[in-house]
Amino acid sequence: PLYAVGLGSDQPPRDLELADVLVDDVVFVDDWVSFHATVRAHGIVNKEVRVVLRHPGQAEVLAEQQVRLGSSGQAEPVQLAHRPTRPGEFEYVLEIEPQDDEVNVKNNRQQHTITVRDEKIRVLFVQAYPSYEFRYLKTLLDRDPTIQLSTYLQQADADYATQDRVALRAFPVGRDALFEYDV
Repeated sequence: PLYAVGLGSDQPPRDLELADVLVDDVVFVDDWVSFHATVRAHGIVNKEVRVVLRHPGQAEVLAEQQVRLGSSGQAEPVQLAHRPTRPGEFEYVLEIEPQDDEVNVKNNRQQHTITVRDEKIRVLFVQAYPSYEFRYLKTLLDRDPTIQLSTYLQQADADYATQDRVALRAFPVGRDALFEYDV
């Protein structure tokens, strides 16, 4: 004869999971960095948990958010923001504080490396003639403090380059001259 004996609990295992973390790999100094993630809870319902952002090995919390868990298995969105103030390469840890009798605490944290730059994006804006779109886009790009703009108009007056500080007198010649620009 064969006898089946059930072992364990009829309750699902209690587990919190931090998943689907999205964040930019490269940002600029004093720009906001947004960390988007989802929290999934299994066996834990109608409870509020704390999600924190910090540097690994440091107790200082850079950002935090309270998340209200819904039904078991339901994904709850999380968005944390931080503003780096100096350039370099930094490690960030996004983690959920572990709960009592949670079976797996390894999936409660994710670590990401972000490069923070203190340089401008070099943009070369070339157009045939000065249209409304050219003027609008030139003004928009020129006002952005993270962009170093250079413009070249193919059908402009000879005096145009002396009147506009971002205008070039001639189109950059050669591969090396063009590759000085990022965009």
